[in-house]
Amino acid sequence: MTAVSSKFTRPRELSRRAGAMPGSAIREIMALAATRPDVIHLEVGEPDFGTPEHIITAAFEAVRAGATKYAGDAGRPQLRELIAARVRERTRQPVVAEQVIVTVGAIGALYTALMSVLDAGDEVLIPDPGWPNYEAIAVLAGAHPVRYPLLAHNGFVPDPDEIASRIGVRTKAVLLNSPGNPTGAVFPTEIVAAIGALAERTGVHIVSDEIYEDIVFDNRRHVSFLDHTPSDRVFVVGGASKSYAMTGWRLGWLICPSAAAVLASKLQEPVVSCAPSPSQAAACSSGGETCSSTCSDRPEQ
Repeated sequence: MTAVSSKFTRPRELSRRAGAMPGSAIREIMALAATRPDVIHLEVGEPDFGTPEHIITAAFEAVRAGATKYAGDAGRPQLRELIAARVRERTRQPVVAEQVIVTVGAIGALYTALMSVLDAGDEVLIPDPGWPNYEAIAVLAGAHPVRYPLLAHNGFVPDPDEIASRIGVRTKAVLLNSPGNPTGAVFPTEIVAAIGALAERTGVHIVSDEIYEDIVFDNRRHVSFLDHTPSDRVFVVGGASKSYAMTGWRLGWLICPSAAAVLASKLQEPVVSCAPSPSQAAACSSGGETCSSTCSDRPEQ
């Protein structure tokens, strides 16, 4: 075999798809803020208090007891059961543990949901304004993000007719986010129901990012798309980051249609294998209690 001279051979180009992925200005701001003292952080979505002490204690105990090895791709069975019970209690839906995929943060759940439904050339509708990672994941999947507006005079709530007008033959999914980041909008029941009915008529998948479900003020009520969308086409993203002040623990979950559960679980293996075992064990200790009361008691801050 004749060696190729490096004098004449340049490395082949890097991934065009990865290069086309938009960067995160949020992370740029975080990096800049890390170099300066006494910065008040408004750029990143997380509670301004720490993880509850009983969860921290449970993590120490679990690690000492051996929770330091791999978990299954879809997560610890006990945690999946607890998450399913939590969802059943909050919605009218008979969600079972087999529909729960434990992920590395809510971003892992979003990635899993979109990768479960998108192929190259598909379209996915995303909110504008919206979290930049929605577009980034779509680009990585080879799909085309199509923006729908969230207008100030509508309270940053989507117009179902605007969404319907953007659904075409290549549209595979509509991504929604309530409570909204960065807008703070909480979608009323009639809007959620109208968009769920749109999914029923058109066959598009609904990917609902509900990670802020417990941080709601002014007597508003979070309404889940699980309650208003056919169960065979709705993916709901949740996690411990906001509800339990566990942003750095990297623990999220995806509630997915039964028919998609095996595929969604399989997607964990080549990307992350599994969510961190100590974080999963600690989350099992939460007892279903959230930090939402702590948040809502001091909205003026």
